[in-house]
Amino acid sequence: DSGTVDPAKVLNADEVALLLSHAAAGFDRAFLTTIALTGMRQGEALSLRWSEVDLVGSKIEVGRTATWARVLSAKAADGTREKPGPMSARYFPPKTRTSKRTIPIPAALVSILRAWKLQCPPSSADLVFPAPDGTALHRSRTLKGCLRPTLRRAKLRQVNVHSLRHSFA
Repeated sequence: DSGTVDPAKVLNADEVALLLSHAAAGFDRAFLTTIALTGMRQGEALSLRWSEVDLVGSKIEVGRTATWARVLSAKAADGTREKPGPMSARYFPPKTRTSKRTIPIPAALVSILRAWKLQCPPSSADLVFPAPDGTALHRSRTLKGCLRPTLRRAKLRQVNVHSLRHSFA
C-alpha cells in the first residue's frame, strides 16, 4: 500500500454535502453523517454504543470494532459438522492502538444523533446503529440499503462506505 488514495474513489466536500442532503431521514442520515463527519471506520460505527456517545459534551469514544463471521458448530463424533449458523457480529478492540480515541463531533451531528436516538430501534446491546430488530447490523446493509441508494438519489458516482473515511481525511 503506497498510502495514496485514488481521487475517483473519494468524494470532495461539495459531494459529501450533496450526499448527506439526499440521505433519507433516520438511520441513513444518522449513519452516513456520522461516518462522513468523524472519519470512523464502518465497523467502529456499527459497534458504537449509546453509552459511548456524549451528546452534551459533543464527543464519541471509539473503543471497539465489529466484524462478522459464521460460527462453525462443533464436529460430531463421525467427523461431520452441521451447516454453519447465521453470521453474527463479534466485537474486538480497534484496528490499531491509536484507533482507540475520542472524536469531537460538530453541532450538526449532535442534532442528527439526538433525533436518531428517539427513532432508534431498542437494542439490548445499546447499539447506535442496530438492525430494525435491535441486533447488530451487517455491514452489507449499510452499502446496499443505505449508501448506494443515497448516491443514486444524489446522482453521484458509486463509492463505498470506507470512501467516506477517506473523504473525511
